[in-house]
Amino acid sequence: MRLAYHMLPSKKIGRQQINQNNFFRCRCTFKGWRLKGFIKETAARGNQWMHNKTNRGEITFKLESDERDFLTVDIDKLDVSVKPMVKSKDQVTFDIEIKLNATLNGFKGKVVSNEIREKIIKQVKKEVMETYEEGLQIDTDIYRLSEYLYHKNIKVWKNLEKDGKIPLTKDSISKLSIHVNKINPRRKTFGETIKE
Repeated sequence: MRLAYHMLPSKKIGRQQINQNNFFRCRCTFKGWRLKGFIKETAARGNQWMHNKTNRGEITFKLESDERDFLTVDIDKLDVSVKPMVKSKDQVTFDIEIKLNATLNGFKGKVVSNEIREKIIKQVKKEVMETYEEGLQIDTDIYRLSEYLYHKNIKVWKNLEKDGKIPLTKDSISKLSIHVNKINPRRKTFGETIKE
């Protein structure tokens, strides 16, 4: 299976008709040379949080303060840990832990770091699970969880695998923990407006 970003024109690929204006951005999944399906860019955002190679990502969310402003936060220094948890020889779940740092872009007024931390955790969890569920719909192990099991416990992997991957369900991710190590204001002048 290969995952790649592609810009595809509106045309027929095999038996599938792709109808978008001129171009669209998506995550394409392949098995061998056969196209398995697409995950559109908005639904594929969770993929960036599941790789240590991600240098920087961005999240925008609405604050609960009186001003009802939106805040954009840069996410960087990701540390992703995926642990397969073997329940029995025919059942495996995965505990995922993501550690990250956040840098505030621009904001007005006063913000509370706990509120920002909670919003980041909620948004990253939402994006990771949305992408995972989109992958399940096209029968794709989008986060390569089978590979983690293969490296951790090859006996269980051999027992479960079919066509090089293990069967996954929505409940295969049993625990998803997000830790925001540090919240940095972009400029020093914003420092006094962040309350700990």
